[in-house]
Amino acid sequence: MSVTGVQGLAFAVSAGLEPLVIEKYDSLKRMIEAMILAGSEPAIVAAAINSEMTKIEDYCNTQLAKLMPIVFNTAFHWTIVEEQLKAGIVIKNQVYSPQWCQDGKTFYDRVLANGTKTLASISGLLLSGQEDKIVLLGLITDELEKAKNSWLRLLRTETEAAYSQGVKAALLALGYLYAIIDNPDPCDRICVDEVGERRVTLAEARVGLDLPPFHPNCKCVFRGIWYQP
Repeated sequence: MSVTGVQGLAFAVSAGLEPLVIEKYDSLKRMIEAMILAGSEPAIVAAAINSEMTKIEDYCNTQLAKLMPIVFNTAFHWTIVEEQLKAGIVIKNQVYSPQWCQDGKTFYDRVLANGTKTLASISGLLLSGQEDKIVLLGLITDELEKAKNSWLRLLRTETEAAYSQGVKAALLALGYLYAIIDNPDPCDRICVDEVGERRVTLAEARVGLDLPPFHPNCKCVFRGIWYQP
């Protein structure tokens, strides 16, 4: 299977989560709209938003914790399976790590930070004294759109990181020494101009620095090679 085919299977694992979380944000938007138009006190609206945001954060964390190891194992398995079968060897599955980023943060940290930022922004708007309900709703809707987009960016980036971890583990298990970063469908000028067809030593390669994701929403792929050209 091609490297892009493996990546496609890995992303398919988490794809179903996107519309579910989008619907939760849309439902939150409808709830806020109903409360504001009904004339609810800002403090009551803020408390309701806080409660719903906490539920969304818990849901996101739970789903990511379930899905990212599956993304990892999908990438690991489909990278390794053909050569493993041909060679007649059995390679033990490796373990996914949520702490892949160089800043030491996990998706738990980022989900919490995004939620805290959104709640603070919306609470500020509710307490700003804006009397025009339509204007207030528009401003809050903008903040919810930012939160939703931050979530989608997080999901896609975490999926890419889990995919990279799985492929790296498989290539190392198969004895590859190096990897070539490919951009069959460049996702960003950064990847084209700065990454190109960079060759890296697998044993030293770090996900998020030497291996994708190189930026949020990155969709780069890589393949193993036996020698350094």
